[in-house]
Amino acid sequence: MPVGTRAVENSVTDVGCARPPAAAPAPPGWRLAFATGVEDIRDGIDSRIRAAIPGDAGSIASALITGKAFAAGVRSLIQGVVVVVIATILGVSFTHNPLKLIGAAIVLVMGSAFFACLSMSIAGVALARDRLMGIGQMITMPLFFASNALYPVASHSKLRTSAALAED
Repeated sequence: MPVGTRAVENSVTDVGCARPPAAAPAPPGWRLAFATGVEDIRDGIDSRIRAAIPGDAGSIASALITGKAFAAGVRSLIQGVVVVVIATILGVSFTHNPLKLIGAAIVLVMGSAFFACLSMSIAGVALARDRLMGIGQMITMPLFFASNALYPVASHSKLRTSAALAED
């Protein structure tokens, strides 16, 4: 054995000195737990899609849907960070509690991933473009008319006012 190299098998160097025993591995941190949780969610989605669509088509559909959901979550998180930075620059007061901000980020990512999957599911059911546009209008129009977009909430009836205030 060349000088200066170590033999891993017997943990003795070529000069006869024993290596110190290896330290115990560190316990897994929160990052590993988070990554494991995300992987479990993706595996659950993947198994449901593959059960519904067997073969290569199921693999492709699974990759597309999980990829789109992940991309929507990342996109919304970036937009949320930009909004918080701009709000801070403008002097808007909000909580600086890191747990609440992390919770809001998790809700933001999960909500956008949910709605991305929902839109892909609706697109799969409504195969014609006209049906898809009708479903979108059916969802959007009541929310638009119940909001402040057209006229003040004060001019609404009591039922509409309570529904509009529940949105906010």
